[in-house]
Order: sequence, then structure tokens, then C-alpha cells
Amino acid sequence: MKRAKVGSTWQDIDLVFCNPYGGYRSRSSTKESFEWLLKKLGLPHMRVHDLRHNASTFLQMVLRMPAKMVQDILGHEDLSMTFDYTHTDLDMQHERMNDLDDFFNGLS
Repeated sequence: MKRAKVGSTWQDIDLVFCNPYGGYRSRSSTKESFEWLLKKLGLPHMRVHDLRHNASTFLQMVLRMPAKMVQDILGHEDLSMTFDYTHTDLDMQHERMNDLDDFFNGLS
């Protein structure tokens, strides 16, 4: 929609967050827009960068996507960085422990 509106002045540089012409946004503008959106949706404060951590955790722990694939998606050079970006909580840990319990109970 924005692209069609500005026509030939659109800067096609494939940004996730862009200004009205497809170019770079200022850091403060991105931060203000993100904070406004979080507030509007009733979500807790977080940094834009935290979305990368959330994406890594969601892709690996919820969708069970292989870590190597998540590494490629996030553009990490080292797989260890992808693992550092992935976080678990007690519910996730309990789920996996229940899976392990089910597995061992199925052996007997």
C-alpha cells in the first residue's frame, strides 16, 4: 500500500521497519512506534531486539524447528548464538519432562 502511494520514490531495500518511502527509520522513531504498539495491545515493555529472542524461542521450542534452520533465519554466524537467543520457562521444561516420563513409561 505504501509502495503504490509513493510510486517511483519508493526505496526497495527490503527493510522490516521502514519509513514511508521504504528507507531507513530513525532508531527513536522505531522505538516510539514499537512502544505505542505494545501499549495499545496491552503487552509488557520490551525492546525491539527482544523480538529476535522471542522468534528464536518460538521457532525452536514451540514449532520444534531445527536449530540450524533457526540460525539461518536469524542470520547468526554461529549456532551457539542461536542457542543463546533461545529461552525456556518452567512450563516448557515441565512439558519436556512429561514427554520424557511418557517415553520411559512406554518402555515397561
